[in-house]
Amino acid sequence: MAQGSAPYQAPMPYGGQSGVKYCESCGTTNDLQAAYCTKCGGAVFRTQPAGMPVSKPAGVIIIGILEIIFAALAILSGLSFSLLLPFGAVFSLVIAAIGVILMIAAISLFSGHNWARIFNIVIAAISLIAFPVGTIIGVIVLVYLTRPHVVAYFRT
Repeated sequence: MAQGSAPYQAPMPYGGQSGVKYCESCGTTNDLQAAYCTKCGGAVFRTQPAGMPVSKPAGVIIIGILEIIFAALAILSGLSFSLLLPFGAVFSLVIAAIGVILMIAAISLFSGHNWARIFNIVIAAISLIAFPVGTIIGVIVLVYLTRPHVVAYFRT
């Protein structure tokens, strides 16, 4: 290391202080090696102070945009089936209803509602049976939506 230069420090996760973690219960700053909070004895920690906003993960934005596109296609398909097929009214209503539900889930995903994350995990699990494309997309979404920083975004 050159004389006078500062040692390398890794970037601070989520805007918190480097080398510390915060108690989920009382907000006390603890060392990274601490297993329990020094103030309240809690064992659940976060890497940023309470109340600090968590930025929306890029993958959530991508999943939300893709879900909006798919929902719009489902709604349009449902409406077009009702015009093209004389006996397709029930089928078209089901497809359009699925599209509306997906649209609500996508908007809620953008808003950070945890139920939308869980809903998308369920949809991704169901899509695993659609081999090979559904399986690949399902695995990617399942892994991503269960990553700690994504779960932390939906908990705030």
